[in-house]
Amino acid sequence: MRQVVQGFPFNSRDVNALVAALRPIIEEFGDRINKLLLGLNEDVVHQIFGQNRFRYRNTMVRAYKSTNQTSVAINTFATITFNAENFDTDTLHDNSTATARLTTQIPGQYLVMGRAYLITTGVTTPTNVALRILRNGAAVAETLIPTAAGSNDYMIGVTSLLSLAAADYVELQAQVMGASGTYTIDGASQLTHFEMAYMGE
Repeated sequence: MRQVVQGFPFNSRDVNALVAALRPIIEEFGDRINKLLLGLNEDVVHQIFGQNRFRYRNTMVRAYKSTNQTSVAINTFATITFNAENFDTDTLHDNSTATARLTTQIPGQYLVMGRAYLITTGVTTPTNVALRILRNGAAVAETLIPTAAGSNDYMIGVTSLLSLAAADYVELQAQVMGASGTYTIDGASQLTHFEMAYMGE
């Protein structure tokens, strides 16, 4: 039985023959497009597609402390160092050099998150604990919580969405306020960690 599509008569044999004739042409066209894209450098791809996210959608890092940071002075912010990583997709962190920093490779919007476990048993009359994010040495986000009577351990976190240029860096700092003594920043992957993830341009 013949059918009319847009004024042209077709039957099933006509359609099958047309598909068979077009298949090698379509396959060759797709192969040429793939070869063209593979031959382009990243700058050209970026110009064509317009978004770093096309190429760098997986730029992210999660660094953590594996050992305690001890005898930390009170009433001043202390920079937290990170000597281990769960993952680092784009060389955003170094476990041996400038270990406190997460450094961007490309410009864009980044989600930056940090968490720290602070042990204040060595502090006399603690009053507040704080955690903040720095961008290129300047504070951009901070969390401050009062201490509770009879409590010595505090989990504190801070999060911010930041616009960062290439080679910008972020750091995480903690502070315990009190009358005297020192405190400890606990080292464990689930307790003290620092993350950064690229979200787009």
